[in-house]
Amino acid sequence: MNTLPFPVLTRLWFRDLKDLIIVCDAWRGAIARRETRSELTSAHYLLYAVLMGRDWRKGFTPITSVRKIENGGTWNAGWCHAFAALHVATKSPEAATTFLTPFAGAVTSEMLRTAVAVLPSINVSVLEGQFKRAQSVEERMAVWNDVPAYERAAVLPGAPQ
Repeated sequence: MNTLPFPVLTRLWFRDLKDLIIVCDAWRGAIARRETRSELTSAHYLLYAVLMGRDWRKGFTPITSVRKIENGGTWNAGWCHAFAALHVATKSPEAATTFLTPFAGAVTSEMLRTAVAVLPSINVSVLEGQFKRAQSVEERMAVWNDVPAYERAAVLPGAPQ
């Protein structure tokens, strides 16, 4: 899923326009309050983008700093962590409740599960594991070149091809 038309979006997550407004107000409040703003992670921003039908991939840019890559970072580390956090939050009701706390009850665990279900299913651990095994930047790029182009394009549109 990249983006969804608004009518499809409303049928997936919201019963009516009122529910959409409640989620928007809860998000605005979470960002405005200093104590909840510090709890927000990239996974929360990813979930909000999906719920609003926005292109969630635009929120993540590949790491291009050679220093970060040399120190073990992967080009898609931010996306991987956010995607993994969303999946962990769907594993148990307690994890979902904790993850959804900044939304102040406006987003339900059912909405979370549906949002995660529409995201592409990419084996993030395999991609991450391939990059962690490679030592140098040259080796990492060689591993990257072995990843099929459709997987590279599905993870991030701006990723080096």
